[in-house]
Amino acid sequence: RPGNTRSQPDRRADVRKIMAAIGLDFGDCFCKIGCARLKTLGVMQNQIGKRKTATVVGFTNENRLFASEAVGQQTSNSANTVVSFKGLLGMKMSNPALAEHKPYLAQEVVECKNGDAGLKFKYLGKETTLTPTQVTASMLQFLKETITAKLETEKMPDCVIGCPPWWTEVERHALMDAARLVGINVIRVMNETTAVALDYGVNLDIADGATQRSIIVDIGHS
Repeated sequence: RPGNTRSQPDRRADVRKIMAAIGLDFGDCFCKIGCARLKTLGVMQNQIGKRKTATVVGFTNENRLFASEAVGQQTSNSANTVVSFKGLLGMKMSNPALAEHKPYLAQEVVECKNGDAGLKFKYLGKETTLTPTQVTASMLQFLKETITAKLETEKMPDCVIGCPPWWTEVERHALMDAARLVGINVIRVMNETTAVALDYGVNLDIADGATQRSIIVDIGHS
């Protein structure tokens, strides 16, 4: 077409960049990014070459810090370094389970307008309160930037996010709300055990008509 100076191979290269399937393991301590692309499947490296990214968000008078940079300020600025916030997603102040999480938080837990539990700290020199959903959104934005940089594309592909199988619909929706805040399209929040079973079974060589039973066990750290 007149004015179109891009070659067909260039356009195919752009398509290959976008054609990727992303799976996020958003853990309480670490996040992992699974990527299926160009007939390969693996865990994506982050900006410092690691395959796991600490689920930590730090707030300072100048900016936000994530992952290893946030961990680096955890000792000197613990009151403004948020950890273990995944378990608070969708939680109301009236929830008795909130008491179990408070000992692991360096921030004061306060009630937000909608009754959600909020975390209070200093950011840009001001007292700030964010819900766990908003903090999670910040962390997901960091992961999104990692993904688009590695795929060399401006748009992040649609993704699936794993969650504990015991999570309620409230917690699952809070996670999807966090993703939506930063423009991530989550096509499904999947039980982690289901994801493992699918990964195991997708390449399983079973003869037609045959049956094989397998048990998937999730051995958690706690």
